[in-house]
Amino acid sequence: YAHRFIGVARQRAECRGTLHSDRRNYLLSTLTGLNVPEGCCTVAVPGSGERVLAEGEVCVLDNTFKHYVYNDDESNDRFVLMCEIWHPALTDAERQAMATTRRCARRARMNWSDN
Repeated sequence: YAHRFIGVARQRAECRGTLHSDRRNYLLSTLTGLNVPEGCCTVAVPGSGERVLAEGEVCVLDNTFKHYVYNDDESNDRFVLMCEIWHPALTDAERQAMATTRRCARRARMNWSDN
């Protein structure tokens, strides 16, 4: 379980994301196909290959590696359920420390925005 994000992500038809790395080696992202044009939507990791997304299937992505997503369908948007989860290599103590750090940062941002 990770606390950062869970939600539905949409990618418009004929759209390609930019190559990027999220630089968070403590989280993995899951993408579960909700409404996915058949054979047109992919997660690409240059040098490692591509994974075609499909409805009802789950793709687990290590965001540390540079990647991009694309939807080559001409008219249909792609929808996936995204959920970030702890990297399985983290110990319980590391997970607790990361959760505490993120809570403190969130509180600091809230206090700062009140001023």
